Amino acid sequence: MINPVFSQTELLKEYVKTLATSKCVLPGVSPRQWGKEFSKSELDSIYSCLKFLIKTANPTVGQVLVDDFREIGKPSMYLHWFVFRHWQEIIQLLVTHPTLSSRHQLSVH
Repeated sequence: MINPVFSQTELLKEYVKTLATSKCVLPGVSPRQWGKEFSKSELDSIYSCLKFLIKTANPTVGQVLVDDFREIGKPSMYLHWFVFRHWQEIIQLLVTHPTLSSRHQLSVH
């Protein structure tokens, strides 16, 4: 059985790749095809994954990241803007998060 956190991180990586970066980061992750939107349930999973990562991450997580995350859902702060603004920090959280097994560790090029 696939770990649900791992499944959510894969979806989060796809979301980051689709929205924020065309650079060679997140090897093996492809952006979503043009015109194929993320569903409400996928966006909820992405939000839950971010919440988990930020809540359980190293205490040195930037305060701006934490403050902006708390603003998601309020006027002018939506999930896509948060991810676009903080994609590099999100990737760093994914790379260094202690609950991701070494088998699933990311490399950033």
